[in-house]
Amino acid sequence: MGRLGGMELVIVAVILSSMVFWAWTFVDCLRHEPAGSKDRLSWIVVLMLGGCVGSVVYLVLRRPQRLRESELARAAESSP
Repeated sequence: MGRLGGMELVIVAVILSSMVFWAWTFVDCLRHEPAGSKDRLSWIVVLMLGGCVGSVVYLVLRRPQRLRESELARAAESSP
């Protein structure tokens, strides 16, 4: 076994970063989606079966919507 070359290091970096990205979106889904909801279960299935592609779909479609919903809920709580 020799040393890793430049291209091998790039491939390892891409694989590791995609694994970290997938783990981050999975944890985000588990922590912030309402427990026991069908949305949570659906997104977990998408993330498990879709891998990094599922993570991108979650990040683009669901996360902004959930953030807007939480901002509206905070605004409603703070209004007199």
